[in-house]
Amino acid sequence: MAEEREEEKGKVSLVEGIIMFMIVATADIIEIILTFFGLNPLSIIIDVPVAFTIQFWLWMKGSKWTWALAGNLIEFIPYVDFLPIRTITLLLTIYLSNHSKAAKLASAGRGRIALPRFLRGENGEEE
Repeated sequence: MAEEREEEKGKVSLVEGIIMFMIVATADIIEIILTFFGLNPLSIIIDVPVAFTIQFWLWMKGSKWTWALAGNLIEFIPYVDFLPIRTITLLLTIYLSNHSKAAKLASAGRGRIALPRFLRGENGEEE
């Protein structure tokens, strides 16, 4: 019973995923329109509430939210925010939250960094 709860923790349901996608996709479409009409500086009015809403939602679910955070931060860069980066990173976050094996593969590169030989001590060991 406890194992089932652990597996369900962090998973985004289909309904939640659709609602989050609709919020983010609508924000990206509005930003494309604002950029087209030269009103890109106004996109910050959209970026802040959408970023906080999605990040809080994922945090409360217990999902891995780092990919979504990266997409939300990139959206704050002027004239880059018209790209659907937030939508893509949200879809990636939802996928990784619901597929634990893919999440393990995506985070496999994290850990200790091997130092080059010239940064190691005289006997070749890391300091």
